[in-house]
Parts: sequence; structure tokens; C-alpha cells
Amino acid sequence: NNHKAEVIIHDNIGEIASANGAVYAIADALKRLSTDYATVIPFSVKTMIAPVEKPPKMIMWDNPTRGRIAEPTHSDRVIRVWNFPAKNCSLSEFKPAEKLNFGRRGEGGLPSRHSTTLVFDVERDGKCYGLVSYISVEGKEGSEPVTSVRMLTYRNPVIGELCSWWNVLVRFPETSVRKGDQIKVEFDAVYEEEQPLYSAVVTVTARNGSVIMEPESMMW
Repeated sequence: NNHKAEVIIHDNIGEIASANGAVYAIADALKRLSTDYATVIPFSVKTMIAPVEKPPKMIMWDNPTRGRIAEPTHSDRVIRVWNFPAKNCSLSEFKPAEKLNFGRRGEGGLPSRHSTTLVFDVERDGKCYGLVSYISVEGKEGSEPVTSVRMLTYRNPVIGELCSWWNVLVRFPETSVRKGDQIKVEFDAVYEEEQPLYSAVVTVTARNGSVIMEPESMMW
């Protein structure tokens, strides 16, 4: 087919930038359906993460098939949370765990895997409950990003105003931390399947270098 697209508009973005097969699907579309110079909208999307404390109250999507909204239980490790109060609960600034540049394609195309190591400096005393993420979407190159922290909301009759995207909370053993401690996160994402596989290894060290929490891993 010689009639290839010069513009690709997609909304295949989940609570994590690459979720729902975004990389898999868009890489295929760029290869088969578009010209080499095609404009891709959104241009890029980032997953931002930070260590957080447990908020006073959380509401999660308990079971998508039943549509039930509930509070998480002790056994829930990966939680899709409505409007996580990141401003009040974060222990450090957010950092990018992944960035997908759909509109700036190199010779190798979109990646099949991504790994990064992030070190967070704890900004206040507290208890680290886990990692929370939000996504930041850039519609076109250079435009102001839209995020799942600052999104237009819609009215839900059950629980009020909600963000258009979920926040993902990955729980680790709750650990007391103090200002100046460091939380190291080794994040890995494999994009080769329709649904990516994510993993994170978290280590907490004190200001004096002693280990507070040995490496703790989680896959989802």
C-alpha cells in the first residue's frame, strides 16, 4: 500500500506511559502505516515516580469487571489509585522512570526495553510506603505537558471529582526514613509483548551509608 499516513493520532496511553501496549502498537503503526516523516500526536509521554507515605485515605479500582471501588487491603501490592495526594505524601521530588518519544524516531525505532536507576533524596522524616507514578503527556514537541496530577476532572456521583487517569501505587515494606536518607530505585520495563512487564528494586540507605531496607523487588 503506497498510501501511508502522514499523521498518526493515538490515545493508547495508560497509567504508566507504556501500558496497554502503547509501544508495541505504535511501533507497529509507524512501521507499517506511516511515512518516515509522519507527525505523531501525542509526541511523547513520560512516567514520573516518587517515594511516598501512606495517605490518610485511599480509594482504588478493586475489580474492573465488577466496577467496584474500595479501599486497598493489606495484601494489595500494586494499586490503581484515584487522585493520589502526591503533594502531601511525597517524600522526594518526582523523577522520570521512562520517556517514550513517539515523534522523534531514531534508527532503531522505539525501544524494546528500558532500564534506569533513580536515587531519591528524602526531603523530610516519614515512613516510605511505596512508589507512586503519574504520566506527563506532550501533545506536540515543545508544548506544555498535560499530567495525571493536573488534569481536567469529571464528576463521578460515587466519589466526586476524579482525575482522567489513575495513579499507580507500588507498595513495598513500610520503612521509617529521615531527611537526608536515600531511596534507590532500579526500574526496568520490557516492551516486547502487548502488555509490558515492569519491575522495580528498591533499596533504602541512611545518611551514614548504612542500609535501612535491603533490596526489595516487585514485578507487575
